[in-house]
Amino acid sequence: METLRRRIAMRVALAGAGLIFGLGAAYGQTPADAGDAYIQSGVAASQNFGALANILVGPGGAAPVQNSGLIRWDLSGFSGVLPGNIQKAVLWVYVNRVTTPGSIDVNDVASSWSESTVTWNAAPIPGAILGSIPVTGAGQWVGLDITAEVQTWVATPFLNAGVMLRAITSPTTAVSLDTKENTTTSHEPMLQIVLSGTGGPAGPTGATGVAGPAGATGPSGPAGIAGPSGPSGPAGPAGVTGPSGPAGIAGPTGPSGPAGIAGATGPSGPAGIAGSTGPSGPAGIAGPTGPSGPAGIAGATGPSGPAGIAGATGPSGPLGLTGPAGATGAGGAGTFGTGVINPTGATAGTWFTSLNGDSSQAANSPDWTGLAMPIACTFDKMFVSGRYVGGAGSDTITVTLVKNSVDTALTCNFTATGLGGFTCNDTVHPVGVVAGDVVGLKFAQTNILTTNPIIRVGVGTNCH
Repeated sequence: METLRRRIAMRVALAGAGLIFGLGAAYGQTPADAGDAYIQSGVAASQNFGALANILVGPGGAAPVQNSGLIRWDLSGFSGVLPGNIQKAVLWVYVNRVTTPGSIDVNDVASSWSESTVTWNAAPIPGAILGSIPVTGAGQWVGLDITAEVQTWVATPFLNAGVMLRAITSPTTAVSLDTKENTTTSHEPMLQIVLSGTGGPAGPTGATGVAGPAGATGPSGPAGIAGPSGPSGPAGPAGVTGPSGPAGIAGPTGPSGPAGIAGATGPSGPAGIAGSTGPSGPAGIAGPTGPSGPAGIAGATGPSGPAGIAGATGPSGPLGLTGPAGATGAGGAGTFGTGVINPTGATAGTWFTSLNGDSSQAANSPDWTGLAMPIACTFDKMFVSGRYVGGAGSDTITVTLVKNSVDTALTCNFTATGLGGFTCNDTVHPVGVVAGDVVGLKFAQTNILTTNPIIRVGVGTNCH
């Protein structure tokens, strides 16, 4: 009885909207709801919601999940109807709750599904989008014209897998719609189909039955389609001219116009008074030397002049024999220093750097960053300092001198537990090297996958 009342109320609303016509013109039909459900992602992706009273569309649930609705109608009663006889087909759904307003996208469904078994993990394939339905508030019917889709279903019945309701164009839209199982508001999804064709002759009027009790007032149907605009009325008489409004604020000064054409040159003015004489100019270039005069008579011989300057030293004689070589002096001490910041990540447990000033790091071989020793010497000191500069948690870092890709005994470690400085040293495990040995530093840390503290490490070594 309740379903009958809903359909009568819906037909009355559609009749008021001009969607149901009299005999000989068009006929309204409402096929049965053959299945309605929703599917949900996340932890409920394998759960079926086909027996619930609501269809959820859009984000929602106990965790950030996505909901999509599914509706299908039984069109077996339209087996003799031609697609061209379907004048209009409108999908109607009743909005019982709006969490976030927006719009619902309606898609064709390209594969079959069952109300009692469909889940997110076994969802049908969505087809082409048929349109979007704006949703602004709860307690109202909203609809979408899907005439072309229903004509396709009638022409090819096996393509009728219903529609899918999603929040894609407006992804924050979150609404709840009535299903056929809803006994509170009882507004199941409806498909209103208007058929064209010639009706049969009117049957005889039946006897008037006993008036039944007045039924409960049904819900308001969806707003009807607006009728055509009436003709424009004649223009009314012109009103009295209103008083002038106040003067507007002066606009900004416009840009300067282009410079005008230069005028004709005026007549020359009278000559000015002569100025004072300027300073003398620079002396001119000297003229050429005149010809030499005749030689004079030779004078008497003068006294002897002073002795001249001594001449240049002559070339050195041949080099003498080389004396015997002196004893080799003691080797000097070599001091090396470098600084690095510990790497982070899944492969940052061990890395290598050079002894001296190179912060480059290599994870695969100490030879990549090692230093080839030019002389033989002995490494007898290693001093290490650490500075905790960021991150969280503790980290133990071990520094070891590596010779020819092999760890040596010269090593020390420190544990950084919070902001501040930390040190360690080794002066009791000397390591001898010869010219050509490749020497570098190896670093190992314990905290690489949890809190990843950031530590700046400085290393000084001495070889004498």
